[in-house]
Amino acid sequence: MGICMPVVDTILGLWKEGHFPEHGKVLELGSQQLLHTLNDFERAVTSYGVEGYRREDFEPWEWETRGKCVYADKFYKLLGLDEYMCFDINGENNAIAHDLNFPFEDRSHWNKYDLVTDFGCAEHIFNVSEPFRTMHNVCRPGGVILNHQAMLNNTNGYYIFDPAFYEDIAAANGYEILFSGITVHGKCAMKDTGRFSWILPMSHELIETLEWTKIESTALLYAFKKKNDAEFVIPYQEKLMCHKYQNLGYKIACLTNYKRPTRTYVPVIERNDDISSREFKRVCRAYFKKKLPFLFKR
Repeated sequence: MGICMPVVDTILGLWKEGHFPEHGKVLELGSQQLLHTLNDFERAVTSYGVEGYRREDFEPWEWETRGKCVYADKFYKLLGLDEYMCFDINGENNAIAHDLNFPFEDRSHWNKYDLVTDFGCAEHIFNVSEPFRTMHNVCRPGGVILNHQAMLNNTNGYYIFDPAFYEDIAAANGYEILFSGITVHGKCAMKDTGRFSWILPMSHELIETLEWTKIESTALLYAFKKKNDAEFVIPYQEKLMCHKYQNLGYKIACLTNYKRPTRTYVPVIERNDDISSREFKRVCRAYFKKKLPFLFKR
C-alpha cells in the first residue's frame, strides 16, 4: 500500500489550508509508503512552501527501480504531524498489529488523531464496515479522515467503491466533506507515474470520456472533517436513511469555483431550520439563471 502523487498533492493542499495543527498526530490504516519518484515529491513539497525539507533525509529512495521505499512518517513530520501510528496486521514499521476485520477496542487511541488515513486498505478487509468505524473512533472531533480506494477497474481487493458509499457515510455521521475527486493513473513506466497521474472532478460524464486501454487504475479520493464525538453509525440509502436518521443525505451543488476540482456538498435534513429539497433546487436554478442565462428560455 502506498501514497501516490495525487494523494500527496491533496495532503499538501489540506495542510496549506490549515486543517492540521502544529505537533499533530496521524494514524494510518496500513503501513504506507511513498510510491513516486523523489524528484516528483521534491517538486511538490517545495511548490507548497513546506519548510525544513532536505533531500538527504529521504535518501536512499529507490522505489522507481523497485528498490527501497520510504515510509510516509517522514512526509507527515515535514507537515508538523510529529506523532505517527499505523495499523498493519504484519506489524511492520512499528505498526499496531490489529486485524481490522474486528473492532479496535483500545480506547486510549479514540478521539486522538488529527489525521486518519486509508490509502487502499479497506478494500482488502472482508468486514468492510469495520475499518470505517475504526477510523471514526480514532479521529478527534475537528480532525480529518482521508480515504483513497479503488474504483471501477484493476483492483486487487475484495471491493470497489462508489461515491454514494462515501457520501452516505459522511451524511449519516455528520462529516463535512472537504474534498472529493477521482484519481486516474495512466499506463506508464514507474519513473513516469508523477506525469501520468491526475485528480479529476467527481463526474461520471468525464470518466466516460477516458480511453480505458491507456488507464492503469482509477480510485475515489475523499477528505472528511469529523464534527463531533458521537458514535459511528452505518448509513442507509435514500428514503431508508431518512426513516432511520431523519437525514436526507447530501445534495450536490457546484456553485463556486474552487482551486481543486471538487463538488460543494449541502446537507439536506428534514427539519424546519434547514434547507428543503425544493428550496435547494430553487436556489440553484436562480443562481444558474443569473450566471448562465443562455441556458434558459426567455
